Amino acid sequence: TMKSYTLEVGHVDIGQYRQYAGQIPSKMSLKIGDKGIITGSFDFMGKSMVLAQASLFTAPAAANTYTPANSTKGIFDIVENGTLVSGTTYIKSLDFNYDNGLRAQTAAGVFGAAGAAAGTSAVTGSVEVYFADAGFYNRFLNNTATSICIPVVDPLGNGYVICLPRMKYKSAKVNAGGLDQDNTLKLDFQGLIDTAVGSPTLGSMITIYRCGV
Repeated sequence: TMKSYTLEVGHVDIGQYRQYAGQIPSKMSLKIGDKGIITGSFDFMGKSMVLAQASLFTAPAAANTYTPANSTKGIFDIVENGTLVSGTTYIKSLDFNYDNGLRAQTAAGVFGAAGAAAGTSAVTGSVEVYFADAGFYNRFLNNTATSICIPVVDPLGNGYVICLPRMKYKSAKVNAGGLDQDNTLKLDFQGLIDTAVGSPTLGSMITIYRCGV
């Protein structure tokens, strides 16, 4: 179900408010490295924008303040193919992208978008691991479907677990740089619809679980 929102940017000192109506979440991305704060972004597709002299929100509420998740403490382990990755190797980095495939529908006499149409959802990403065994590589070579669950939490345990119940690796690159450098394996993946009969995620390409407060 596509739900739309109004996003407002207030220039309070001059009494001007930019109001973006009909904003529908379109894309989501997440970047996890081997250190630093985990970052992500959202793209929206909207209907129109107006410049107003009064805010739509009479009593704006401050956002909740939680500690940002970082790549050291915010990722307690990643589960791939139903197994903890740390049992055999470690993930060096992971990028995740989700695209709803929305497109703006324009019409004569309409300033902005007359509507937003849903397209084909696409879940893609890449994961880089230390090349410790043949598990990841064989799943790529054999075109074997696998799964991945990515927990992202703050120090108090508030956060999300992003799961792709069915996916395949579509490319692989072994990085054997040279003397005194670690061999790593970078794989690009593509999310697929879960077709397992009886699965709690049957028919889904992605499931996001919320945890903590």
